[in-house]
Amino acid sequence: VEQVFSSGTYKLNTNNYPFISRLRNAFSGGISTFNCVVYFVRKSVSMEILWGTDSPIQVRDPVFQIACDVQARGSYKVSIDDSAKFLTKLIGNNIFLTTQKELINFFRGQFLMHIKTNLAKAIRNNGEELIGINAHQESIARELSQIIETIFDEYGIYLQAFSIESIDVVDNENRRKLEDAISSKGIM
Repeated sequence: VEQVFSSGTYKLNTNNYPFISRLRNAFSGGISTFNCVVYFVRKSVSMEILWGTDSPIQVRDPVFQIACDVQARGSYKVSIDDSAKFLTKLIGNNIFLTTQKELINFFRGQFLMHIKTNLAKAIRNNGEELIGINAHQESIARELSQIIETIFDEYGIYLQAFSIESIDVVDNENRRKLEDAISSKGIM
């Protein structure tokens, strides 16, 4: 990245002379030896991007020690904070992202890996029963957003907002065991 311009209108000039440029390019097979590419980076806040765990996260209920499957979903918003860092990391590594959808797909793997790992840790550290975990999703979202911010920051992207819409215990045999354990203790 040679130069980053702030918002506004600019006139780009070159000291190339057509005749001399054609003569010089003749020696390189018609390919210019001096290339310049201008990238326009939109720095506005993205539309809401939905996320969800692609497969269940296996966690153990902190109270009853019953292994259960959990799925989560929510949304986030981002904006480009550092254009030079963004272009250097992505374009410099031959990763061409021109649409928001391509950006979402690029970060999906890293993003979900960190969400799954840290959601399981947050549930374990919470110490509350798994069935009532939705009461803590705001604090879990704050915890996860700090971790996700560092992922995006490496690319010059700022995490504007991150939320968890729902954390669901998958309805299967283990969930029923958990519900039975809760009802036998008279907690429900």
